[in-house]
Order: sequence, then C-alpha cells, then structure tokens
Amino acid sequence: MTRVRQGDLDAMAPLFERYQGPLLNFFHRLTSDREASRDLVQVVFERMLRYRRSFHDDGRFRPWLYQTARNVLADHRRRSMRLVTVESGDVGEVEPDHAGADWRNRHVARDLSEALQQLNESDRELILLSRFHGLRYEEIAAIMKKSLAAVKTQAHRAVHALRRIYFEEGIA
Repeated sequence: MTRVRQGDLDAMAPLFERYQGPLLNFFHRLTSDREASRDLVQVVFERMLRYRRSFHDDGRFRPWLYQTARNVLADHRRRSMRLVTVESGDVGEVEPDHAGADWRNRHVARDLSEALQQLNESDRELILLSRFHGLRYEEIAAIMKKSLAAVKTQAHRAVHALRRIYFEEGIA
C-alpha cells in the first residue's frame, strides 16, 4: 500500500488479489447479498485509490482497509434506507473460505451464518473482524473507535451470544 500511496498504481493488483475474497465474505456475512457485496468490494478498492494518501506507513494496513470497508458499508446502508424498504428474506449461505469443503463443512458454515445473522450488527461485525479476518482486538478498537477494554468485553458477550444461538437454540 505504501507503493500505491506513492503513485505506483500497479501495486494495487496484488492487494486486490489478496483481499477481494476476505472483503467479499465480510460484506456477504453482514448483508446476506452476494451481488451487493461484490459491488461494495469494488467501492472499497476505488476508495483505496482515491484516499491512498490517508494511509500511513505504520504497518497497519488491515485496520485501515477494514475501516474503509466499514465506511463503505455505512454509506451503502444509508443510501439503501433512503431508497428501498428492506424486506426480511432468506439468510444467504456463506461458502467456506476454502475450496473442496465437504457437505458437513458447508452445512456448518450455513448454520454459523444463520446464527451470526441473529446477532446485532455490532456484535456480528466484531466477530467477523476478529475470528474470520484475524484482526487483533487492538486493531478492532481503533477501527470501531472504542477502548480496548470495551472491545474485549463486547467480544466476550458476542461469542457467548453466538454460542447460545448456535447450540442452545437449535441451529446446530
């Protein structure tokens, strides 16, 4: 990203290749809309180019990337609320991040997706960032503009709620 910031736009290609899949899954797990998720990924990369000078070379690319993704999602939701009344619909199936998953893994991923959809948006986002995208709580605190203690407390409660939904309410 430092090279992109300095004007080497060809350096954007490896970033796109590496992060398009994780961003697509991030958006899909939050929106349950595969087409909208693809569009949102494109918007993230457009904004990365447009706002590349706001990236600081401190070795913290992923938090910067996911902050951009959160901003894109927030803008999308604001536009959607103005334009469309969202109907409740089926929860989209989230495919596992690895190819060749067997039948059981696909169903576990679907069940987990359904359980995640039942969490509030903030808890769902925190779990996705920490567990699915590997961000540290310190990075998430910076992204969410919360204290580290608040993020840790929310993470503990979110995981507990997810477990309850997944195991106790019969999704699994």
